[in-house]
Amino acid sequence: MSDSEFLFFQIYQIRTIISFDFVCVVLATQIKNMAEAKARIKINKLLEESGWRFFEEGGKPANIELEPKVKIIQTQLD
Repeated sequence: MSDSEFLFFQIYQIRTIISFDFVCVVLATQIKNMAEAKARIKINKLLEESGWRFFEEGGKPANIELEPKVKIIQTQLD
């Protein structure tokens, strides 16, 4: 193997390693995001089942206070 072929081979290996590492980072981030999303959905379901309300619904008052003495309504977030 000539010097130029060896150098090309080394560059190719480095590029492959970097590409593989990048793919691993991207996949790990996606898995983490999926896990966080599933956790948020589960938490939201548990809060709904326990009757927690951020907004007045069906004549029932909100029972979660985000900030003391601050009242928000759904249309402010939409």
